[in-house]
Amino acid sequence: MPTVELNPLEFSTESRELAQGDVPVVISLSAYDIPSAVTLKRDPESGTLRISFDYVDREAAVTHIVDDALTVQLGKSSGKVLGFILKPTAQRPKDITIRIVEGVEKQLARAQRDNQRLNYEFIKRVVQNKMESLLAAT
Repeated sequence: MPTVELNPLEFSTESRELAQGDVPVVISLSAYDIPSAVTLKRDPESGTLRISFDYVDREAAVTHIVDDALTVQLGKSSGKVLGFILKPTAQRPKDITIRIVEGVEKQLARAQRDNQRLNYEFIKRVVQNKMESLLAAT
């Protein structure tokens, strides 16, 4: 069960500038919306892969089925990505990474709040940059 600590600076957390009338507003992720680690766990019997993101707070998860092979777990209150459950249809690390990025992009299209969008973009960068090496270790 590999776990990797995440450095937020490595994934260049971005901010968004908005204008509220004549006042510029900058929106960025709080420490509560940036995961500190990612953990992978594969069920040896079913082959199901669970990917979990660790945050400074604990939040109940709401499950959203993206497609028949991918489920995303979102924070009940915040909407941030808490993890993924991937059925064993894709086996190669690159295929799994692509499938998860596509799932994140689908969630991004449905995001209603700016902090959700920023969290999803952060998670997408983590998956693109770390997932293949993590999967090779499982």
